[in-house]
Amino acid sequence: RQFSVSPGNAPQLESGRRYQFQVRAVNLCRALDPDNACYSSFSSPAVFTVRSPRPPVAPGAMLREATTHTGQAVRGDAAITVVWRAPLDNGGGPVLRYRLYLESSGGNVTEIDLP
Repeated sequence: RQFSVSPGNAPQLESGRRYQFQVRAVNLCRALDPDNACYSSFSSPAVFTVRSPRPPVAPGAMLREATTHTGQAVRGDAAITVVWRAPLDNGGGPVLRYRLYLESSGGNVTEIDLP
């Protein structure tokens, strides 16, 4: 099972601080008394530090889609589709956008912001 602890459900949570976590299972083990829950023992404690946000790691290797159109002899009539995987580690926050850098054989660089 997975659960995200955030300031919304744990207001004391702060970046850069260490916290100890434990979990236990709960069921209704007494059929005659459904209002009386039964609790397991606690799990072994786990200590984690909430890290401060940082830059994401680099996206996965860029590939060219097989449907790429290489263009005709007419200038401006070319298209190429590139694909990549999202970073494995987003740095602690959602990736808001990507910036694509296109360098021509002449060394000119074009930056394109992508949603």
